[in-house]
Amino acid sequence: MVERMVCIETLGIISKPAESAPTTLREAIRQRATLVEVMRRNLEKENVRGRGGGRGVGSKVYATVEEAVEARLSTVGRLPGTQTLEPSSAAILVGRGAGPADAPHANDLVWGHDGNDGGVRFRHDQRLAASAHIYLTEEQSRAFLAASRCPVLLLRGAEGWPAASPEEEIMREAALGNRLTMLKVPGSHHLHLDESTCTEERVVKPVVAFLVEGARGFT
Repeated sequence: MVERMVCIETLGIISKPAESAPTTLREAIRQRATLVEVMRRNLEKENVRGRGGGRGVGSKVYATVEEAVEARLSTVGRLPGTQTLEPSSAAILVGRGAGPADAPHANDLVWGHDGNDGGVRFRHDQRLAASAHIYLTEEQSRAFLAASRCPVLLLRGAEGWPAASPEEEIMREAALGNRLTMLKVPGSHHLHLDESTCTEERVVKPVVAFLVEGARGFT
């Protein structure tokens, strides 16, 4: 059913050695238990202040959209490698991932409305910050790549997310063989969002050309 696939900054899925499975499972359970307890305490505090109800799961409330954008920008420095994020890109992420604090699962934010003066909060489930319970091994991950049949276009930023293992990245690319087209472009992990890197010549045209080529053979 999949005719073509475009990947940005990643190929395959996160994998871990088989021997790490017990430790990974134990840590995932511990992380979720901790997060649930933190969420419960935050929600109790809000209820005491009379600010509970539909306010979500107790994530931090930002007074304005601009404050939420600044918070999103501040996380970039904690990412691996040399990552950058332009304010306009952070605004896109906040507009898609945050909502009015009183109704965090409402429609996307409208810039300048500041959540109807009640502040805004990010809408993601905080438990997603925990690691997965189970990971495939690297061999299993490559097996899925090798079994795929569609052409793949991979865009990597010149200063993108550093590979945990360059050798494994090379083996993943080899698993796709001639089905893989790789394009290295200027920018970091958010090369598809930043206006300075997501240009028509470097990103848009190559992606469109790749998809159009597949559409010609689609019946």
